[in-house]
Amino acid sequence: MLLAGDTTQPNVLLDALAHSVPQYEEVVMTIEERLREEARQKGIQEGIEKGAQKGRQEGRQEVARAMFMNGIDRIVVMQCTGLSEQELDQLNH
Repeated sequence: MLLAGDTTQPNVLLDALAHSVPQYEEVVMTIEERLREEARQKGIQEGIEKGAQKGRQEGRQEVARAMFMNGIDRIVVMQCTGLSEQELDQLNH
């Protein structure tokens, strides 16, 4: 595992590396902390992106409902909102 540097459990690899070369333990642990922080930041960014996408979808649905309430034709609603027929059908349920 140490020779290849490839693992599905990077924390185990880093712990093994830190213990096998004690003088570099602090450096390895700092790398591990940096990797964890990068993974955390990536998770936060993905969450933000998913939330924004969900918000845009909910906004399109809200506009479609308002358009329907104002008697606007289904085809026009689809063109203006970008929602599919199936998505419009789900608005009625």
